[in-house]
Amino acid sequence: MSGNEKHINPQERPQAEDSALFEPVIAALAQLEEAERYRLIAALLGQLAQHTRPGDDLHGSAEQLETLTKRVQALHEEKASLDDALAALRVDLAHRDKRLEAEQTRAEELQRIVDDQRVRSKAIQKEQADLQAQVTALNAELHRVQVDNETLRLKLQRAERDAVGQDRIETLEKSNRDLSARLTELGG
Repeated sequence: MSGNEKHINPQERPQAEDSALFEPVIAALAQLEEAERYRLIAALLGQLAQHTRPGDDLHGSAEQLETLTKRVQALHEEKASLDDALAALRVDLAHRDKRLEAEQTRAEELQRIVDDQRVRSKAIQKEQADLQAQVTALNAELHRVQVDNETLRLKLQRAERDAVGQDRIETLEKSNRDLSARLTELGG
């Protein structure tokens, strides 16, 4: 220190000058994560401690530096723990995403199966309705054929009766002719 330079006690410096001096540093530190911010402040205090002049009170700075160092170390440990937890959560999330995709694929496959079954069911119902209509038509045709058969059977019975009756008439007529011919022979 030269003779013209004067040692300025920080408590004697006006507060407006401190504020203007620290504003860029505060703004830069505010953009950092908490752990990084404490690490830089601890490094700054370490640098300041190395550049102190004889007679300066280092006891308070050393205590602050030690506190900040412990805080930085605790924050680093906490950050490492949080990083591990975050990595575990990401792995778990990736596993759950895969399970979700598998379940979605399975649900889509099941939906396709349900849709296929629905289409099959409708086709079977239509086929059943068609077969039922065919059975109904066949039953109606069978009934008609049975009625026609019964009608024909009755006509056959009448025709047979008529044929038997005709044969009898012809037999009786023949017998009558024979009797007439004999009468003619006898009366003759």
